[in-house]
Amino acid sequence: MNQAEVLRAEIARAARTIGAPDDTTPVLERPRDVAHGDWATNVAMTLAKPLGKKPREIAEALVAAMDLAAVGVSSAEIAGPGFVNFRFDPAFLARGLLAIIERPDAWGRVDVGHGVNVVVEFVSANPTGPLHVGHGRQAALGDAISTLLEWTGWDVDREFYYNDAGTQIANLAKSTQARVRELGVTTRDFVVTITGTNLLNVTVVTIGGSPLVNLSVVSSTQVTGQTPPGAGC
Repeated sequence: MNQAEVLRAEIARAARTIGAPDDTTPVLERPRDVAHGDWATNVAMTLAKPLGKKPREIAEALVAAMDLAAVGVSSAEIAGPGFVNFRFDPAFLARGLLAIIERPDAWGRVDVGHGVNVVVEFVSANPTGPLHVGHGRQAALGDAISTLLEWTGWDVDREFYYNDAGTQIANLAKSTQARVRELGVTTRDFVVTITGTNLLNVTVVTIGGSPLVNLSVVSSTQVTGQTPPGAGC
């Protein structure tokens, strides 16, 4: 728990000792004026009706019932109709840094994922257009999410999502073929086949007697096969 959660738990404990219902959940807020302290609560006012007492009376009893030193509070001041303002002890907060210094590579690490494998796909580069700053942003975001998952116990596989299918890719292939016909070069098509499955549509373009291979669709699967005689990549 962070410092605010620790303080909230202590307020709730103290409230129950003075007769508050077991489900009392104190609200903590930052004071508008920092001179009033680090945190403030109005729990004394919310308990006035169930306890049948004045808010300030409840606030005084609440502060008296709290173990302020145990939660690092240097002072608790009652203000207005029943607000309680808390100030943390800087030295107490500084001691919390020791846990980070002692375990710099493990502080905050938890095992929520229990080693379960997850795949994070990100970036989603589109081969029909150039990479831009948006792809860089998504790369940083995707990698940060992956790192957080690893830090919390998941077995993470990162995948660069390459958008190589759909209408845009089909139109790219058609426009390339149209441009080839416009240039008046000769073409012939064949299909790379692996274990009986057609994976790639390949166009062999002959320009000036030199055959060139154009892969209209590229699969992420490792492709092993032979180009036609006389074709080079």
